[in-house]
Amino acid sequence: MRLLLTRPEDELIKTKKKLEDKGHSVILSPVLEIRYSSILLKNNQSALAITSKNAIKALQVLPDFTKQLFRPIFCVGDATADFARKAGFKTVFSAAGRVDDLVRLIFFHNPPLITYVCGCERRGNLEGKLRAGGIQTDVVEGYRADFANCLSSDAEKALREGRVDGILFYSARSAKAYLTLTKKHQISHLTNLLTYFCLAKSVAKVFDGDNKKHIVVASHPDEESLLQLLV
Repeated sequence: MRLLLTRPEDELIKTKKKLEDKGHSVILSPVLEIRYSSILLKNNQSALAITSKNAIKALQVLPDFTKQLFRPIFCVGDATADFARKAGFKTVFSAAGRVDDLVRLIFFHNPPLITYVCGCERRGNLEGKLRAGGIQTDVVEGYRADFANCLSSDAEKALREGRVDGILFYSARSAKAYLTLTKKHQISHLTNLLTYFCLAKSVAKVFDGDNKKHIVVASHPDEESLLQLLV
C-alpha cells in the first residue's frame, strides 16, 4: 500500500521503518511542528500526569530534570509509559487506553496532588475530571503543536497524481492540520478516494460530515492496533 505519514518529524523514521518492513511504500509529510516551552513545576510533591511523549520531552529540558524522575508519573498509554521509563522515571503507571482510563487509574491510586504536563491544545478534559473527583490538579502547558506551513513537495505531488492509497493520523490535531494544508494546496477534492487510518474515534471525528471519505479506526488507541488496519 502507498501510504502518507503525517507524524511530527521526531516520530517519523521509526514508524516509516515499521511500515516498510510490512511491505508498504511511505511518503513523509509532517503536518505538525512541536515547539517546547520553558516550564516551571510549582509543587515538588505532586505526581505527574501525561497524555503524550511530548510532555516527557518538555520535562527533559528542565535544569533539575533528574529530580523529577522520582515523582510518580501516570501515563495514558503503554507507549508513553515505556518512553517515561526509558527517560529514567522510577515509578510509572500506564492506563493502557484513553483519558477516561487515565482518570480511573489516578483515582485508584488517589494521589493528593497532580501536575498535568500537557500541550496548549488538549482533549478529554483530564484536569476537570480529576478536580471534580477531589484531586488538586495543576496544569502546566509544556509544548504546542503548530500546523506546518505546507505539505512536503513529495506528498503534494503524490496526492495530485493519485499515488497515495491511505493516510495515517495519530491525533485530532494532525487531522485538522492535514485538512487545512490540503485546502491551502487546493487539493482537497483529490483526496476523496483515500482511506484515512485513525488512531482513535476522537481523530476520526475530525472528518465527521464528510461522507466521501473512507475512514477506519484502530480497535485500541496505540500504534500496533493502527498498523493492524493496513492490509
